[in-house]
Amino acid sequence: MATSRDDEGWTAEFRIPFSQIRFSNGSKHKFGFNVYRTINRLNEEQQWKLQPKEQSGVVSQFGELVGIEGIKPPRLTDLVATTVHGAVHIVRRA
Repeated sequence: MATSRDDEGWTAEFRIPFSQIRFSNGSKHKFGFNVYRTINRLNEEQQWKLQPKEQSGVVSQFGELVGIEGIKPPRLTDLVATTVHGAVHIVRRA
């Protein structure tokens, strides 16, 4: 993560691993995205894409992150360990 300040305000740079996001295999992608910032000393909350308090739903109100191309979804693997009568079985699911 990196941050900086200039005459126009501040910038925060974050890394979000693609392995933490589910998306389909395709050449172009569009993601719902929003950022919240709480300033406790001012009792203030800021959002990149404002969500009106009277409107229901959260994710449907996110902004759109576009322009990400040429990425492939990661292969997700779960390991599940179970015990049956003292024997341990490990099952790999893909």
